[in-house]
Amino acid sequence: MENKKIAFLALSLSNGGAERVISNLLINLNKEYEKYLILIDGDDIEYPYEGEIVNLKFFKKHDGVFKYLNYLLSYYKLKKIKQKYKFDVVISFLEVPSFLNILTKQEEKVIISVRNYTSKAFHGIKARIYFPLIRKLYNLSDKVISVSKEAGEDLIINFGIMRKKIEIIYNFYDLKKIDILSKENLEKEYQNIFKKKVIINTGRLTKQKGQKYLIEAFSKIKNREKYNLVILGNGELEKELKEQCKLLNIEKEVFFLGFQKNPFKFLRKAEIFVFPSLFEGFPNALSEAMACSLPIISTDCQSGPKEILEDKYGIVIKEYENREKLVEELVTNIEKLENKTLRNYYSEMSLKRIKEFEKEKIIKKWEKLIDKI
Repeated sequence: MENKKIAFLALSLSNGGAERVISNLLINLNKEYEKYLILIDGDDIEYPYEGEIVNLKFFKKHDGVFKYLNYLLSYYKLKKIKQKYKFDVVISFLEVPSFLNILTKQEEKVIISVRNYTSKAFHGIKARIYFPLIRKLYNLSDKVISVSKEAGEDLIINFGIMRKKIEIIYNFYDLKKIDILSKENLEKEYQNIFKKKVIINTGRLTKQKGQKYLIEAFSKIKNREKYNLVILGNGELEKELKEQCKLLNIEKEVFFLGFQKNPFKFLRKAEIFVFPSLFEGFPNALSEAMACSLPIISTDCQSGPKEILEDKYGIVIKEYENREKLVEELVTNIEKLENKTLRNYYSEMSLKRIKEFEKEKIIKKWEKLIDKI
């Protein structure tokens, strides 16, 4: 293994699935690598990391016009940083960092990591800007990492990315560490919530994640008095989702607990994990729930869930594009999992499946790619 100088390029290291993956890679990749973390907003760090931080941020503010000015100025700063450090490999996550990574390419190898089913990830003005850039730029990288086979096919079919450029590397999970974290005690303020059976969901509060369908389904389940619904995560729809709970008269049974650095201690104490997403890449939230031995109910959205669950490791809802049918199916399957024998079966299947994504197997794939590129 060569002593390569590698850099990860991202928007930030705050709450999010991609950011958690970067954190895990920095900590677990071979110690002989010289590691750097280049952040467009280096003031925003939630996850642990190893290596040297390089902060591209120019302005304290990172919203509105300042956000786009930061992106523009980051291009020039990143170019200089690449000249100064002479990295062997720069690996970028998400679209803006990947655009910048390719546009500033010099002698280093450029790897971009695509985290979503791209053709469904953007709409409106973002789609009109991002889609032409993806078609034009991604083939100029040395490798495009997709987190699922379906997401990789989407890039080939809908964006003209060359098949030889694409490599599938699934997300990985440190099951021993997750087990330790899951056994931590809950803070007193949360303990009463878990005196009832808990249905749980984790993820950003956005349209993509479909929490509004879960909330509607929760309001309709029989024996609702036995349950609380817990939602972990922040996002732009928080106010709207809380308003929905009030309108459905369930605001005292639904708990929005925000972003949690350790979601595993909440997951372990829950009864069922429900994942109503409308599209994904390779969903960390679902996999982390499986690592906590939770029975899973998930939409069959593109892409990821089906590759993970394979119709036997969890309950997969096919009719997710019909929103009324989705709510109906969520209600039916939540009620189905009141059966303890069935719940225990899916709990065992979750743990059995997630072992395929253990840290050691996936880290070897990353190291092989970095060393041979």
